[in-house]
Amino acid sequence: MLPTRMTASALVGLVAVALSFDSAAAIEPQAAARILATALANGVENAGHFEEATQEGSDVVVKGLTFGGESGENAVRFERTVIASPAEGTEFALTSPKITMSSGAVTGETSGTVAEASITNARILPEPAGAAPDPAGRNQRILYDSAEASGLSLRGEDAPADVTIARIVVNTANYTGSMPQESDGRIESLVIPSALFQGLAFSPQMLGYDSIVLDVSWDGRLDAETKLLDIQKLDVTMENGGVLTFSGQVGNVPLSPSAESVDAAGLASQLVVHKLTLRYEDQSLARRVLDDQARRQGVPPDQYAQQLSAALPFLLMTLNNPEFQNQVAGAVGSFLTDPQSLTVEIAPAAPLTGAEILEVAATAPQSLPDKLNAKVTANTPE
Repeated sequence: MLPTRMTASALVGLVAVALSFDSAAAIEPQAAARILATALANGVENAGHFEEATQEGSDVVVKGLTFGGESGENAVRFERTVIASPAEGTEFALTSPKITMSSGAVTGETSGTVAEASITNARILPEPAGAAPDPAGRNQRILYDSAEASGLSLRGEDAPADVTIARIVVNTANYTGSMPQESDGRIESLVIPSALFQGLAFSPQMLGYDSIVLDVSWDGRLDAETKLLDIQKLDVTMENGGVLTFSGQVGNVPLSPSAESVDAAGLASQLVVHKLTLRYEDQSLARRVLDDQARRQGVPPDQYAQQLSAALPFLLMTLNNPEFQNQVAGAVGSFLTDPQSLTVEIAPAAPLTGAEILEVAATAPQSLPDKLNAKVTANTPE
């Protein structure tokens, strides 16, 4: 599977932007390559380097640009990188309307290739004096309008097959410091082959799939003043399976992970839930699962769905909230007998902090659905 650091650091690392070229001056090829390599490596010593940098017209061509590979990180090397019309100014160490990279190779715990990558409207902030290395990439120095990578093929250590991705696109806007307040993008055709499920209790072939093919898209806004994150959509689409959509509003979101870093539990407790919606629209996955389970039980699929629906009220008795139990049982039962869509909505009358939600869950769990104003529905229009 794709390692988090590699996708966050290496992909985000494939980025830079130039909002303005006022007071900008041409920059020497070696200096341009060095600034880019160091920024991609998040300032980690010896983790960003290159073999050669030459001037070709107004562009700088870099051979063997490499970043990562230190402290257990994966290393990414691009055979050829073109920094279009690089310049330096008073605010940025380097600006370029476009940086393109080709013939990439990934080495380390994850190995593979990246056919092409690009960064549009790139600007690189100067490295702060005395700044500590930032291998996690929390203090992002590379700002950009869009970043793209295509033709990715990645394999984890000892994995029997590659995970492939046709294309990744990330668009950003409205920066506060080095943090974008708007982001949208997509991951196209992420293919997980059946071979990666060898030895596991589940295999895609059990449901009639040769592989799992996913598309992911997102669109979100973060208000720097109110710290309100508006998740307009986060869609995960499984080819010939279904679409899982998440949306909502969450408050008190840290603007900078480095400046306001807390542990996961601490972060969850300080977030403020305004509203959340999770919706699944079936295209065949639910029916395939029901058919598989019915076959294992030796009963017809429709009969198996009816049996599950009948058992739901008893399975939900531990909630100790009869009204909510009936709502969930009715919705899930309808979905099982006719899989179209299943929607879960949370919209508390007043925003709730994570700490408040956890307290209710621990002291009076039966009242949590009412506190959250939770609603579960099935087979409803979007």
